[in-house]
Amino acid sequence: MIGNQTSSARNFWMGRLAMAMLVGGITNAAIGRGPTLATVGDPPALVAANGVQETTSIAVESPGVALATQHLRGLLPVLRHLQRHSPPDYEKAIRDLDRAAKRLETIKRRDELLYRLSLSQWQVRGQLDLLKARVRVKDTAADRNAILERLKQLKQLEIRRIEREMELLTLREQDHRERIVQAQTAIERGHDLRMQWVEQHQRAVSERIDEQSPVYLDAIGLKPGRTSQNPVETDKPKSK
Repeated sequence: MIGNQTSSARNFWMGRLAMAMLVGGITNAAIGRGPTLATVGDPPALVAANGVQETTSIAVESPGVALATQHLRGLLPVLRHLQRHSPPDYEKAIRDLDRAAKRLETIKRRDELLYRLSLSQWQVRGQLDLLKARVRVKDTAADRNAILERLKQLKQLEIRRIEREMELLTLREQDHRERIVQAQTAIERGHDLRMQWVEQHQRAVSERIDEQSPVYLDAIGLKPGRTSQNPVETDKPKSK
């Protein structure tokens, strides 16, 4: 009897929490929102911070669920509750999580530091929305203080992320400048070669062949001092 009452109370609390999260837009705004970077804490620390009992991961082959399992375990009980009691909302939350995981993977391929910042920012946003949902269910001073702390972390992460974006932009501009200089050098060299070929062509066309030149006579089989009417004598066998 007591076990049933405990289970019913937990289901009631979890239902209210899930509804508060949906109203607050966590499955859409926080989970699907673009990620950012901070140091990832241990799963138990995250569970304690979010105030939700740790549970096993959702039995779904999903990159978004894998992301939540590793970096935001406090969300798992809410997903399980949605899976059992509100399948459409559960499917929507999974889609949003998958999009967030895909965006993070894209950022990781671009830059490792930016990825870590983005991951931390995504994580803190999720923790923040979980706390906001809890406050909607039951307002406490501890949760409000935790919300303020998460907001400060989020602000710092946002500044760091923007700074890193600016660094990457500077590096990209520098690389583009170097490529432009290389391209201009190649164009100038190509122009010089073309001018050399034009000069050589014009010189070859304008040059007059000297018919008395030894080189010319030798090339056509004549020896200097002979003309085309006097072919070069060849050695003939002497008659006996």
